[in-house]
Formats: sequence, C-alpha cells, structure tokens
Amino acid sequence: MTDVEQGVAPPVFEPDEAMQEILARQHETPLTIDMFEGRENEVFTIVDGETEAPMTLVKVERLEKYEGAPCQNPGSLLFRIEKSWSIPQRLFLVRSDGHDDIVIFLTNVVGSARDTDHLFLETIFN
Repeated sequence: MTDVEQGVAPPVFEPDEAMQEILARQHETPLTIDMFEGRENEVFTIVDGETEAPMTLVKVERLEKYEGAPCQNPGSLLFRIEKSWSIPQRLFLVRSDGHDDIVIFLTNVVGSARDTDHLFLETIFN
C-alpha cells in the first residue's frame, strides 16, 4: 500500500535560503532559452546538499510563444545524466562554469532506447 493509499502526505520540498535568493533574482530577470543557446555539450552540476551530480546539456529547443504567455522566449532544455543518479522531480540548484547559479525544475523524461546508461532530465521555460 502506498503512502497516498494510507492517507500519509508525501514529503514537501522546501527551497533553502540560498535557493530562495536565486529564485528572487530569477523573478527579477527570468531565465530564457536565449541564455542557453550554443551551450550544448556543456556540463552543469546539480547541487543538492552535500551531493553534486554532473549532467550534460544535450538539446536546447525554442518553443512557440502562445498569446498571454509570461515568458518572452520559451523553450526546453534536455540534460543527460548517468543512470546511477536518482533525481526526483523538483527544483534544483544548478551550477555551470562561468555563469551564475540558477534554480530550475527538473523532471525525468523518456530517453533513447539506444542509450541505456543515462537518464534524461528536462526543464521548460514558458
């Protein structure tokens, strides 16, 4: 029986103070797909407490802007990470050399059947 079936609330993720400061900065200057164009194959690092997990940006894709959307340059980022990592769907602090730390929501997506050694994570700016 799962926690939901037993009536137990799942744990709630709370961003720490550092993440909240970055999120406030991103609220003032939102992330856009433009910031990531040309950065394919760059290594980014998920920082989660004492754990650091490297992932590689494999695809930057512009998405169509729909009327009334808050994001002026929507898009998606696809990252590849070693399959040995277990990455839950949630907000993460992410670092990359030469750039400010960012906070993004990452979710697992289906990868290629030919690549059984990696997981794929996606974030969308919309």
